[in-house]
Parts: sequence; structure tokens; C-alpha cells
Amino acid sequence: MQRAPNGRIFFIDHNQKTTTWIDPRTGCASSLPAAAAASAGAEADELGALPEGWEERVHTDGRIFFIDHNTRTTQWEDPRLSNPQIAGPAVPYSRDYKRKYEYLKSQLRKPSNVPNKFEIKVRRNSILEDSYRIISSVSRLDLLKTKLWVEFESEVGLDYGGLAREWFFLLSKEMFNPYYGLFEYSAMDNYTLQINPNSGVCNEEHLNYFKFIGRVAGMAIYHGKLLDAFFIRPFYKMMLSKTIELQDMESVDLEYYNSLMWIKENDPSELYLTFSVDEEQFGKTIQRE
Repeated sequence: MQRAPNGRIFFIDHNQKTTTWIDPRTGCASSLPAAAAASAGAEADELGALPEGWEERVHTDGRIFFIDHNTRTTQWEDPRLSNPQIAGPAVPYSRDYKRKYEYLKSQLRKPSNVPNKFEIKVRRNSILEDSYRIISSVSRLDLLKTKLWVEFESEVGLDYGGLAREWFFLLSKEMFNPYYGLFEYSAMDNYTLQINPNSGVCNEEHLNYFKFIGRVAGMAIYHGKLLDAFFIRPFYKMMLSKTIELQDMESVDLEYYNSLMWIKENDPSELYLTFSVDEEQFGKTIQRE
């Protein structure tokens, strides 16, 4: 259970990696704090009255929706925001992402002299171990660029793209699960991931597993598939060989970032700081120089 920036309580299901306003104990949605509700009301007043025939209501999950009695329809968007005099000019559609993605695809080297497909046969209840064994055993990496033919054991089906998409999705949920010790949640939330500095303690094969995960990530990019994971900003910058700056720490650990900024802007001599770091390992605090 945590609080959103507006003060409203929400609930985190770490098993499914989802959040909800609904209290799992009571089945009721958490209420919007009075201050936030007043703020929302003040914002609505600034937009002026609703158009004729419109009504504003609150859904059972706490979200505000709007009813158009003229057409007998409902919508989440405030109809006043479609008025350019209130919302301002419409934001022009950007093709930057699409153009970048198409450019990236055009730069990827196509494989040659390879079979027409690469077979991946796994068990659903051992998808991580089976996939690790298959992908890690590939010595010729161009094979991973061919058509992926995924088959789940004891299941009959032809892979026309759907099974491969499901394989990437299910595998990513296992690969990035903090339970295996390779990754951990950042200090800011319970869904953004970072590499676990103690991964070697949790898994002796951690470096081989990271190599395997890198291959899967490359396959996902090449084949245009989704990986169900979100990383901290420095992780993406390292993948792009960009320099990590102090400002990047703000999105990783705000408390640590504020401490570093205070040290940077003030005289820390009276704090008796040392060039060491305390690490938690299996309930014990270990200090490293």
C-alpha cells in the first residue's frame, strides 16, 4: 500500500506487477483526499462550466467521467479540453519515433546462409531454464535473426507470430523477476528495475545469465517484440554508451541524490564521511572501502 502524488492510497500486487485503487481486503476503491478533491474542483472551475447537456460523475474506481446526455454516450476526456480556446492549439502528430524505428530496422544486418527458422521448444513451467539452455548454446548468432518457431511442450499449435510474442512476454516476466536475484527494484518504486549488485551471491552463473538476457533483448529488438520490463535511466544510458551524470541519480534514489547534492553544495567535513559504502547481504550490513 502506497500513496500517489495526490495523496490517494493505491495498492501494489507484486505477484502480477500491477497497481490498483481497489483495496484487495474490502473490494472498495480508495477515496480521493479532500485536498486533492478540492484542487480538482478548483481546476474544473478554471475551465468554466460544462457544455450544455453534459454531466460529470465519479466512477466506482474513483476516476471522473463525463456523460453527454445529448448523444447518450460517456467518455473519460473532459469535453471542455476539446475547446481550443481553453486547451490551446492541438499538439501536432510527431513521426519521430516511427522514423527512428524504421531507420534502426534498416541498419540491422540481415543473416545469410542460415536455415529458414530457429526452433525454440520450451516448457511453460520451466521457460527460463529451457530458454537459457537453448539460447546460450547458440554459437552462430545469425541463427537468432531467423524466423522464430516457438513451441510449448505438450501444446499443439502453429507459430505465425503469436507464440513467439507470448514467449518473449512470459520469458521477460521470469528473467526480470527480482526473485532470481539478477535484478532488483529501484529505491523509487516497485516496478522500475536495476541490476542487483549482489547478483553473484544469489546466482553463481549470473554473468552467463546476463549474457543470455542481452541476447534475448537483442532478439526482441530485431524481431520487434515486447519485453515486459522497465529499467532505471542510467541502465538505458549505459546500453547506448552515454555518460551517466549526477542528475540521473534523481530518478534512481531521490534520497541518495539529495544527499550527494548537499555534499556538493556544502562543507561535509563535520559529517566525518569516509570513502566507503554499506551493503545489505542476507540481513547483514557489510562495509566496503
